[in-house]
Amino acid sequence: MQGNSFVFKEVKGSPVEIGRAIGKNFSREIRRTIDSFNFIFNHDFSKSWQWLIEFSRENFRLSLDEDIREEIEGIVSGYNSTQEVGIGFDDILALNATFDAESFLSQGTARNNGSCTSFIATGDYTTDGDVILAHSTWWRYFTAVNFNLILKVVPDEGLQFVMQTAPGLLFSGTDFYYNERGIMASETTLDGIKTYNPKGTPIFQRLRLAIQHSSSIDAFATRIIEGNTGGYANDYLIGDGKNREIGLLEIATYNHVLVKKNNGYFPSSNVVQFDEVRSESNIKYDGTINSDNSRLSRLNDLLSKKGMKVDTYKDILADHFDYSLRRDNPGKNSICGHREIEPNLDSFDKKKPYYPVGAIDGKIVTGDGTIRGEAYVKWGKPCSATFDSARFLSLHPEYAWTKEFLEDIGSSDWEKINHRWANR
Repeated sequence: MQGNSFVFKEVKGSPVEIGRAIGKNFSREIRRTIDSFNFIFNHDFSKSWQWLIEFSRENFRLSLDEDIREEIEGIVSGYNSTQEVGIGFDDILALNATFDAESFLSQGTARNNGSCTSFIATGDYTTDGDVILAHSTWWRYFTAVNFNLILKVVPDEGLQFVMQTAPGLLFSGTDFYYNERGIMASETTLDGIKTYNPKGTPIFQRLRLAIQHSSSIDAFATRIIEGNTGGYANDYLIGDGKNREIGLLEIATYNHVLVKKNNGYFPSSNVVQFDEVRSESNIKYDGTINSDNSRLSRLNDLLSKKGMKVDTYKDILADHFDYSLRRDNPGKNSICGHREIEPNLDSFDKKKPYYPVGAIDGKIVTGDGTIRGEAYVKWGKPCSATFDSARFLSLHPEYAWTKEFLEDIGSSDWEKINHRWANR
């Protein structure tokens, strides 16, 4: 499935049927996704796949929704029907629970390997008052290629929805969603959250049920808040295309804030924006210009201009302005992130120079688009730069440890996907 563009796939039916279709059609990609996450946990935390299995089984197996359990069983069945060496239920559960596990293991650090950029606007700030949501994933380049799947899900129960994801995940992972009732959502991961509470339900289940069963911003937010573990603590940008309303849910482990608007915008760039949530972060916001604050300042400047449209959002995602330098300089401080060419450390996450992580895609959806069943997507950096893994490793042999999973990241043109919703 790896390549230079997004792959679009539709699955439908009962939870078992949906899971079986994914497992059967993407068995090699599921294996690749499991292996790459295993590699990450080994390198970053010195934890084995067996540790992940035990963590997810102990904390989450008993709290699984029945539909979630059946879809996992379907993935396992479909996968094992095509591969000689099979996988088990606990492998798929562990894969999905890696997002909670990373938060559990990162308590007390400033570690953040997600680092996305997102923004949403409505009212006077868009051309016709519609809601427009944009999102760009920042991810390690040695696992990024797993996430070029756009999946349309037509479940027997609940709402039809679309998400960007990696095969084997029951939720997005990068968190870009929209459903047939006009609800859209994205997120950026909050830096430095130092708390976690395993006594809850995993974030992958709460997010999946939120997009499949929510017809309002409040309903979506409630699904995220109830049973919260603090895993994958985020700013969620949520839009309601029918009512032209937008919301920002910022949630850590024990604190959250939900703000809604019918006229305005919300930017998000991994910065904790509310004092109530900031109490759970170990980052000191002292005015230092870093990646998070540079992008947030630039977004506020760009989004304050009224009457924007989809093409404007494409340009913003490709923006290379560095707020610390007051000029274009692609790197860690630009909205279109290029940390692979960044020679400086960041004051928040302490990433080494030239770390292979940055923007890997662009996605935009409008309120009207959610109702019609269409969106705009671009695989690769929004600015259309490409990543050559062999050349990178020749320039930076200190990252030879990534070679097994580091792959080229091409760049496609912006594409309008027009899938429509099924009549049911």
